[in-house]
This record gives sequence, C-alpha cells and structure tokens, in this order.
Amino acid sequence: MGTLFTGQLCIATLCDLRSFCPSLEGFTHVVHLAGVGSPDASFEEVLQGNVVATQKVLEAAKRSGTVRRVVLASTNHVQTGATMVGGAPGTLAEDPYRALVTLDDPVDPDSFYATSKIQVEAMGALYGKTWRCFDVVALRIGWGLYDDPTELCGTQYEAYLRAMWLSRRDWVGFATAALTAPIDDTYHGYIVAHAVSNNPTNIFDIEESTRLLGYTPQDSSGSFAWPRAPVRLP
Repeated sequence: MGTLFTGQLCIATLCDLRSFCPSLEGFTHVVHLAGVGSPDASFEEVLQGNVVATQKVLEAAKRSGTVRRVVLASTNHVQTGATMVGGAPGTLAEDPYRALVTLDDPVDPDSFYATSKIQVEAMGALYGKTWRCFDVVALRIGWGLYDDPTELCGTQYEAYLRAMWLSRRDWVGFATAALTAPIDDTYHGYIVAHAVSNNPTNIFDIEESTRLLGYTPQDSSGSFAWPRAPVRLP
C-alpha cells in the first residue's frame, strides 16, 4: 500500500488545495503526524498548526479518490485535565485510588494544545464516520520523546512520564495496527484509541484500545530502574 507520513511532507495551512497542496492521488493510507506538539503553545499556534492543517490533509485525502484510511495524531492531553497538579500540563498528580480513564469518558483538556486535538478528532469523525470518505483512526498518543524513561527521574515530569510513556517499539506497533486493523462496521469508519505502553501507573484503561487495534503494548516504564538521588545525612 502507498503510505504517506505527512510529518515528512509540508502542507501549508493557508494554501489553496487546488493550486498548491500536493495531490494524494494514488495513496491509500495516510499517517498525519505534522503539527504543533507543545502543551504550552498558544491558541493561534495550535489553530493553524493543528486544526487548519489537519483539515487540509483530510480534504486532500477526500479529493484523492484513492485514500482508504487516515491515521491522526491526537494526544493523551485531551483527557488529563483533572489529573494535573495545579492545572499544569505534564505534571501528573498521582492518585492510587483514581479509576482508570476509558475511551468513553468525557474529554478533559489541559491546554489549548489539547483542545486543538479534540477538534482534530472531531474532524476525523466528520470525514470518517459522517461523510464516510475513508476510515479514520485517531491515536491518543502518550509521551514518546524518551526511549529510556529514567531520563526525567526526579523532575516534576517524572510521574507523568511514568504513566504516559510510549516506547519506540510500542509506537511502531500502534501505528502499524492503526493502519491495518479492520474496523468493525459498528464503529462506522471511525475509532479513537489510547497509544501508551503497558505502564504500571498508567491512568488510561488500554484494554479497549488493544481490542480495537489488535495490538498489545510490549514495553513498560516499570521495567526500567528509576535511580534516586543519594540521601544526604545531616
């Protein structure tokens, strides 16, 4: 199949589709990863870089006549608003009694970035479920910046990274599954799934996601040593 990763192809957010945007004709599968990825981004940045840009990709896929599936990069941030320390993105408040967040739970954004990804998911549903242009899979991706999750040990982000960590191997597994997994007719061409590794402090229930995609994450932040700073005696 012809697979296009739009993280490698610039589609201008203000372009005229007919004149400037590249044609997706001949491609059957598209993975859209390009965009503004910071929870600290401004509203204006995510509006253009995430919302408008994603609409351009979806519209180009629709115009192609050949695209059968589009995978969209959403984020775990769309459901973590109430879990943040003082409302700060990326500073997870650990609570052993908190129920796992499911795909059916309401969205709970923690930033303008998160709200833009909610809109991205909604547009995916419009093109995939309502208009039935092609199948759409939106992945609520965890923290994939570090393959060794001990790198942020002792920082304010440690708890968040432990819970949201997505290894490179599991990212490849989820992305491949999102491209190839059959979508049951009951979902009408559109599904959302969590994409995080099998972490012991995970706040997401990934059972439904693994069932939908047919992929079980292989790695865990619990498999890594988490060194602590030495205790200084008085």
